Amino acid sequence: LDEPTANLDSELTEKTISTLFEQNKDLGLTILISTHDINLLNDGSRILELVDGKIVREGLVSSVD
Repeated sequence: LDEPTANLDSELTEKTISTLFEQNKDLGLTILISTHDINLLNDGSRILELVDGKIVREGLVSSVD
């Protein structure tokens, strides 16, 4: 998903992200989210930070804040 919460208000952003994480947990789906807002992600979410198409940082949300 590329910026799935772009231009959404805070309430709809929360519902969207919550639904995605429920799908991840309940169905075991891997969900790839492209976002500029790391605050949307849960602690423990794996992230890859890209700059010019290259991975410059990788880890769990809580370890790269």
